[in-house]
Amino acid sequence: MKLLPILLLGLPLGAFAGGSVVKWRNDAGDHVVTLFSSPAVLMAGPVNLRVLVQDRMGVPVQDADVRLTLSEQTSGARNQIRAEPQSDRDNRTYSAQASLPVPGKWNVKVAVQDGESRIETSGVIEVLSNPIPEASYWGYVLFLPILLLAFVYHGWFARPQEP
Repeated sequence: MKLLPILLLGLPLGAFAGGSVVKWRNDAGDHVVTLFSSPAVLMAGPVNLRVLVQDRMGVPVQDADVRLTLSEQTSGARNQIRAEPQSDRDNRTYSAQASLPVPGKWNVKVAVQDGESRIETSGVIEVLSNPIPEASYWGYVLFLPILLLAFVYHGWFARPQEP
């Protein structure tokens, strides 16, 4: 029960958690192509897309020319970008900043030119509309009332029992 206020302090901090997530992973000939995105939940606007290209043994392909073609399924919005090589911990990824102006399902086609070999693969990602800015503050607004209720609850039930 003593940990409840400490746990409640961590609620608003969840808004600051970040990182990349795997959106899809496809086999493409002798290679495996993985698409990552940051933020984890894609909203209309700027996003960071990363591509990891590996051979069948799991060794990252280096010095390849990686291009992404993004097209929205219903509106026809289209964006073509080149991904730049990045050193990422143990893996060599290719990173690209993209602008996804409209929400919906986007087809992402990845084309990799590695010397004489060329591979292409594609997948679909979901882009959501931007939330109402005021709605994103609900955690901060509710934090104090929840903390107050927890304090009252603790005070009410933690009283010593009268004989």
